[in-house]
Amino acid sequence: MVPRDYQALSARRAARAETLAARYEPAREALLFYAGLARLQARVAAILKPEAPSDAVLAARPWLVELVLAAGPELLREAASVLDDDSLRLALADWLAGRGGAEPRSFFARVLLQPWAALHRFATIPSPPEDRCPRCAQPPQAGCLRPSGEGEALWLVCSLCLAEWSFPRFVCPACGIRDERKISYLSAAGYEHLRTQACEACRCYFHSVRPAKDPEAIADVDEIAALALDVWMQEKGWRKLQPNLVGM
Repeated sequence: MVPRDYQALSARRAARAETLAARYEPAREALLFYAGLARLQARVAAILKPEAPSDAVLAARPWLVELVLAAGPELLREAASVLDDDSLRLALADWLAGRGGAEPRSFFARVLLQPWAALHRFATIPSPPEDRCPRCAQPPQAGCLRPSGEGEALWLVCSLCLAEWSFPRFVCPACGIRDERKISYLSAAGYEHLRTQACEACRCYFHSVRPAKDPEAIADVDEIAALALDVWMQEKGWRKLQPNLVGM
């Protein structure tokens, strides 16, 4: 499931982030920052040319730097102040080669690559690992638990192109362990439409949305609303499967 109208998708994600910002005060600033990112990505998609995607990405660098300096967290502001075209090119190459990580530079690459990745026609990836996106081979960001039979089926949501793929519920996408005794599901008051999957084997976790509880939920947006849960989990020594676009 890949969006064809990225401008419409971005507008929906920005609006959802603003709705959640009014509902979850601890994550308000992060969600409003994300809304700005979503609108910026719509601008990037509008100038994309399939034959030269890097042109649009580099052209959008000043827009992203301006947004980060105005509303981003301190760590990203520091990185934005020294980001030039050459360092952005390196960050783009690293992310596409699977070397993207939690370092601040990778944030800029991911934000600006996402519109292209969502719209790009990737070559078929032969037998991709089940914990990687079958469309672009990037790691998952979050999950979506959809009603299935008498329970729920898990779909993972790509951290880059936003595609979704089915994934076994009692398997950890971080370490691959297949043991129901090691996989637990956590929920918190006020976050009934979210569920956190945690692996006792590798101490990794991620959030999933539950559309049955909130049909308007968008996995990669709503999981930002769980910022307070992220802080709590990480203070307890847990590691998130993949940092989101606001760095949590």
